[in-house]
Amino acid sequence: MQQFKRRDFIKTLALGTAGISLTGLPSFSCSPSPHVPSYLKDYATLFNDNSHAAALQWFKDSKFGLFMHYGISSILGRGEWVQYRENIPLKDYVKLKDEFTAKNFDADFITDMALNAGMKYVNITSRHHDSFCLFDSKVSEYTSVNSPSKRDLVGELAEQCNKKGLGLFLYYSYALDWWHPYFYPRKYNKIARPYYENPDEVYKWRNDEDFQKYIEFVHTQLKELLTNYGELAGIWFDPIMGFYGQPNLFPIEETYAMIRKLQPQTLISFKQGATGTEDFAAPERSGHSMADRVLNSFDEKRAKIAEHAWEQNKNKHNEICDTLQPGAWGYRASDEGKHLKPEKVIEKLVSAVSGNFNLLLNTGPLPDGSIHWEDVASLNQVGKWIKENGESIYKANGGPFQKSFNVKTTNKSNNVYIHLMNYKGGNVTVPINSSKIKSVKYLDGRDINYRQNDENIILDLAIPTKQTPDEVVKVEFKGEINPVEFKDKKIFIDVKRKYKSIELKNDPSPKYSGQGTLTLEDGRRGSFAFTSNEWLGFEVDNFEAVVDLGESKDIKNIEVGFLEEQKSWIFFPKKVEYFISENKRDWIKVFSQKFEVISREDTKIKNFIQNNVNRKSKYVKIIAQNVKNCPMWHEGAGGKAWLFVDELIIE
Repeated sequence: MQQFKRRDFIKTLALGTAGISLTGLPSFSCSPSPHVPSYLKDYATLFNDNSHAAALQWFKDSKFGLFMHYGISSILGRGEWVQYRENIPLKDYVKLKDEFTAKNFDADFITDMALNAGMKYVNITSRHHDSFCLFDSKVSEYTSVNSPSKRDLVGELAEQCNKKGLGLFLYYSYALDWWHPYFYPRKYNKIARPYYENPDEVYKWRNDEDFQKYIEFVHTQLKELLTNYGELAGIWFDPIMGFYGQPNLFPIEETYAMIRKLQPQTLISFKQGATGTEDFAAPERSGHSMADRVLNSFDEKRAKIAEHAWEQNKNKHNEICDTLQPGAWGYRASDEGKHLKPEKVIEKLVSAVSGNFNLLLNTGPLPDGSIHWEDVASLNQVGKWIKENGESIYKANGGPFQKSFNVKTTNKSNNVYIHLMNYKGGNVTVPINSSKIKSVKYLDGRDINYRQNDENIILDLAIPTKQTPDEVVKVEFKGEINPVEFKDKKIFIDVKRKYKSIELKNDPSPKYSGQGTLTLEDGRRGSFAFTSNEWLGFEVDNFEAVVDLGESKDIKNIEVGFLEEQKSWIFFPKKVEYFISENKRDWIKVFSQKFEVISREDTKIKNFIQNNVNRKSKYVKIIAQNVKNCPMWHEGAGGKAWLFVDELIIE
């Protein structure tokens, strides 16, 4: 693997904080502080009046944060769920603690990297589902302090965040623990424990009353985190499916009240939400309710809890969490070369902000604690882009125009910023009357000519001489913007279609509909991120499309791409067939392939290709059969399965 010189990187950034040694952790106190927390220094006036309101405003303005999944699972390099997915015996798994050195975990470097990337806060897994802690705890010896590293990594990160004005969130696995003797068993929820034919004797849960011992453990650790590491920007709970599995066991309101009492400014998040009283929701990859999944996994009563929480939280300023690896959050060696490139990160950031979300972007540190060189390089480039385009991101609101696949908008004061994603040319139609406009320019100041057409303006944009992930146009209005006026309007880019038409038998899910059938012929293959709007997603339904080529043509090859990410209930099709026809009635089969759906951890893309068709045809039909229900070996056994399709190539 390519080695990235961390200090060479720091030198290129010319950050004065580089090279500061860690000579010891500061003595923090949770008592009312006479000073404003460093990350809230620009909100001092509001903080002195209402510290919680100041924290909420800071979070809304921040837009971009760094997430880190790190622990003893990183040593194995097979993702953070490796203990569960591989059913590793507890007595064997805990031995990884004796290999944990974290010798290259460098909080100074990590925080400089985050700042350079334009991030305003950092979030680290203080304790993940395996219960291994990155902090010193009086109620657990299963910690980094008691490993060969002998280090309190949370403390080191807290020191650097405090020094540099970054907010510190602490991820904490509140609703899942594969190590604690008294966490509830698999009979309540399949994810509660790995599947062991002979459960480890350390598991001592016998009845619901025993669970109180786990809650006492959790509350003690939360008090440690809230009293030993200075002012925290937030506590970030996970996994929400662990809570929905047995909600009556968790004293969630008591937990929230304890946090707010110890640190009033500390924000609380628990994925889509447990109660709806969270400060913000933080769903994975896209904003959506978990109610359908809860109904499939449990029952209607618990699905209503999930739906209520999301309804209460969905209109707050929320956060999307996503990862630089294709699917895993903790380090996975098989993802080498597949990490997100800078342009994909920029797309995700703009998409999040335009939807009134922050983006919490994850990196899985290597076993030694260093940051993967691909992630370092990508974040460095993202930082350069933000330095030039940050005006359209920070303190901006989403909209006012509807989002589309290739156009996103943000706004601030009397300015609207039009983000043209991967713009390759074509007329841009903006539904604004020119009488309301003061100026239209590129964000870098270059002038743009435009003309009026009915109630729209048409922008005369130059075709980019080099590919850019986001061409930003700044439209300055003569007065304040009324978002309601534009909420049902869309900006359009004229894109030339490859085919006369594509007819779908079944419509894709509204959540994953991309830009409709244009998604299948825009010349842009789907990436490993299923929420990128590059895919059409079908829940249970098959994918069946008829392509009209406009005239009879010699066909040599037919190719269609599919995505599989089993942890998100997305599977390859069980069968794919291609047909050709001259009249749309008499079809000739030219390709048929069955595909066995087996358990896989990696996110994969497979292109089903038929070469050497060598026949004339005007129409092509593609049928891909959805597996419809998650297989019995899957954690969502019996639940509704997804089929994701992109880029239909006929040559």
